[in-house]
Amino acid sequence: MIRCHFLLLTGLLFASIGLHSQENIELPDFGDSSGAIISPAQERKLGENFVRQLRKLAPLVTDPEVEDYIQQLGRSLSDHTDYHNEFEFFVIDSNVVNAFAVPGGFVAFHTGLILRTENESELASVMGHEIVHVTQRHGARGIEAGRRMNMPAMAAMFAAIALTAIDPEAGAAAIMATQAAAQQFQINFTRSNEKEADALGIRLVAAAGYDTRKMADFFEKMQRASRFTDPGLIPEYLRTHPITVNRIAEARGRAERIRPSVIREDSYQYHLVKAKLEVRAQFDPAEAVSIFEYKLKNKDYVHREVARYGYALALSEAGHFKKAQSEISDLIQDYPTVVPFHLAAGAIESKVRKYDQAISPFSESLYFGTRKSSCCLRVCRFFTAYRKFS
Repeated sequence: MIRCHFLLLTGLLFASIGLHSQENIELPDFGDSSGAIISPAQERKLGENFVRQLRKLAPLVTDPEVEDYIQQLGRSLSDHTDYHNEFEFFVIDSNVVNAFAVPGGFVAFHTGLILRTENESELASVMGHEIVHVTQRHGARGIEAGRRMNMPAMAAMFAAIALTAIDPEAGAAAIMATQAAAQQFQINFTRSNEKEADALGIRLVAAAGYDTRKMADFFEKMQRASRFTDPGLIPEYLRTHPITVNRIAEARGRAERIRPSVIREDSYQYHLVKAKLEVRAQFDPAEAVSIFEYKLKNKDYVHREVARYGYALALSEAGHFKKAQSEISDLIQDYPTVVPFHLAAGAIESKVRKYDQAISPFSESLYFGTRKSSCCLRVCRFFTAYRKFS
């Protein structure tokens, strides 16, 4: 019952994806903010309220390297829009395969979806789609029918829905608490909104230089998951983003028409972040160690040093600190300018309370990195705390 209720509500806000065969797209004219369904300022306030509720209910990833990466990827796409608000991108620590957008410029990805991608262009294609849901104000249009619901109530409902995707039991309790409000909010996205998000999203992907063909590749991967007979094995993304054969075919057609002449390669950071998230995703750290041992033994990697990095992180999580220190030390010797390796070395030393030894790799990360990044800002805070208590 809760699952059905959840699916009905997610049609309202969470980035439903669909596609028609027509290529011409009529973009809505919202006019100035005074004549809009809700003003841009109200959209932003709604989104901020949502994020505050979400922080109380769902585990957000606060790892600085993951945060830096998702913001950089988001900016590479959102810089090609003329959206009136700033975008904020964040990651939910959940093995659920899903992503969603919130009015006001907020876009979230579950770690499960990031790990399901095989390359950066696949991830960029999903992000481009979600960004368009924001720029075309699909959430605002959905809110029109629920305009009698006040913003705190809407934010609470959206957060409850997001929580349901992560923890159905906890989400059920949250939804029951806002059930009265939910009755005013049973609206589905129109097919035209879904079409806009697909068609305009792939344009963002092209403008940013990513491989547009990877959008259809990711759709096909999700569609293959629907062949499982056990509903529990179907990714949440497939439930909230219905995929059809026609949609895949049209995505491939669009991709060929607007494919960039020069396609950017996967960023090194994409692979490093995936390795870190793969370690986090394992319930048993020993399993993470086994996974990266297998990768290294069978050459199942794009960059060998990234697999070594994941192996060192897994060893640290499993409590094998001496071996982790040795592995990361060898990596730094081979690749002295890679900031995440220095940060990992400092983190491992900190775990065993060797704060004096952690100073050196952390200081190296400041030397090779940019002090504007959240990674380096957190390193600076570490130094401040160390000097205060040492």
